[in-house]
Amino acid sequence: MIEQGKRIRIIMTRAFEDEPPTIFRGELNGASEVMLEIIGRRYTKIFDTATDRAEERPLDQTDKTYAIPMASIRFVETIESGSREEELDQKIRSEKMIFRKGALATVD
Repeated sequence: MIEQGKRIRIIMTRAFEDEPPTIFRGELNGASEVMLEIIGRRYTKIFDTATDRAEERPLDQTDKTYAIPMASIRFVETIESGSREEELDQKIRSEKMIFRKGALATVD
């Protein structure tokens, strides 16, 4: 099991194949056999036409506490300090938030 206080990235299962994945990034606050509790933000992948690749963008302005059921988790990645993943995590956490206007998502 992952230690409390560790930075993690959680990829959720998708209900439909064509929807973008929901991703959580944050610190593990608690864990049980049925759920993980994290303090962090929710992200999604969007396609950036300028760079021609998919990027993670935040859906929340501030950190929140989330209780995530284990049955909804596709996989969990631990982000070790000093690693390449930590550098990427810091870059992604500094990205601009996505605002939804109807069916369209725009970057602020």
